[in-house]
Amino acid sequence: MVVDRYNYIGWVRKKQGKISEAWTSHEQAMQILQKYLPPTHPRLAVTYNYISLLYSAMNDHSSALDCLEKALHIQEQALQPNHPHLAETHFNISIIFERLNKVDDAFQHAKKAIDIGNQAFLTSDDPQMKMYQEQFDKILLLTQSCNELVL
Repeated sequence: MVVDRYNYIGWVRKKQGKISEAWTSHEQAMQILQKYLPPTHPRLAVTYNYISLLYSAMNDHSSALDCLEKALHIQEQALQPNHPHLAETHFNISIIFERLNKVDDAFQHAKKAIDIGNQAFLTSDDPQMKMYQEQFDKILLLTQSCNELVL
């Protein structure tokens, strides 16, 4: 599908540091999706996830979070509760909350990513699960450090 190509080109451009070109590609993908698909179609969530990465790369974490919350809302309506895409979105939200210094929220979403990954039958040696576990462990340490500071 053309949308997949636009998103892939956008992803490559982001990796190359060509953010404005990445924006153009993802915007083209989003325009096509919004024209032809219902607003709760899971393909929109994929593009929202890509756009959130661009916002994050520009240190606009609030806008990144907005995109991820839109993606999560769509996914919760359209996908099974144990779908791996939900785990990935929770993982991404956890990272953004961490960058916003909202450790408790980051912890909740990191935990949710792990839980969904386990329900989706991802094994502990799966690369995605390893990423989720590393994020969870990092947030757990931050949470413990924050609790020690309060005491």
